[in-house]
Parts: sequence; structure tokens; C-alpha cells
Amino acid sequence: MARINWTAEAERWLKDIYDYIAEDNQDAAIRVVDGIYDKVQ
Repeated sequence: MARINWTAEAERWLKDIYDYIAEDNQDAAIRVVDGIYDKVQ
């Protein structure tokens, strides 16, 4: 399987996505970011 190298920009985007969703619902933010990470891996 190929190894995924996350760029600094991609990591910032994930953090921004998390921060935006977490303003309303921290659990949902975790699920969304984990889901993105899992799909990429």
C-alpha cells in the first residue's frame, strides 16, 4: 500500500475544518476529521 505524506497545507485544512465544526459540536468535529483521515489512509 502507498504511504500518504500529509503536506503542511493539508494538515492546516484539517485543523481549520476541525476548529470550524468544533465551535458547535466537538464530537462531530472529531468524527469528521477522523473520517477524512481514514478515507485518505
